[in-house]
Amino acid sequence: MRVLTAVVAALLLVGCSGGGPAAPTDVQRSEAVASVAELGPDALGLGEPLATASQDVCQEGQQNSKVTEVESACTVGRSWILPAAEGRADVAGAIDALRDRLADRGCESVRKGGLDLAARYWSDGVQEEPGMLPGSTFACGTTEVEVSSVSPAEPRVSPISLVGDLTGGDVGEPDTEAFPSDVEQRVEDSGQVLLWQITVTQQYAVRP
Repeated sequence: MRVLTAVVAALLLVGCSGGGPAAPTDVQRSEAVASVAELGPDALGLGEPLATASQDVCQEGQQNSKVTEVESACTVGRSWILPAAEGRADVAGAIDALRDRLADRGCESVRKGGLDLAARYWSDGVQEEPGMLPGSTFACGTTEVEVSSVSPAEPRVSPISLVGDLTGGDVGEPDTEAFPSDVEQRVEDSGQVLLWQITVTQQYAVRP
């Protein structure tokens, strides 16, 4: 298990000076990592990822006339690029399978239409490029799952550095393992017409 030593040290220093965010505990982080793993590729039966990225970050929030956020929070995030459909005839089934697996985990889409929108776009011919089908964000209890489509024709993936959505700035240095530099080439060479990028995040050590 990787440890956020720089972040924890920074939080301890801030906390000791008074008024700053409290340092996260190992137990809090371990529980967050476990929550993310419960919605990862192994747990969902999605097969072996082509590439993996991770970020653990602690951040401060903003509270002003335009933004109301918690005072501080840490976030564990993991992102995977996963084969989904070898041929165009497999795309509809891949969408249905992922939607059903997330539903079985009690996940609900926070975007109107969810993956049903992707299924409709594909079946109705609204979008004929699998890598441009609309994705969705799912709330699975306190854990969030972001689903987006990529393909050899549309191989660009979202960077893991986007994990953590508070806007007051990072506390210490994020513990980041980015996707491999050849991740787009891996997508292009995958032999798939559709791949999923699935990013799972869990906040912890939240200070309201």
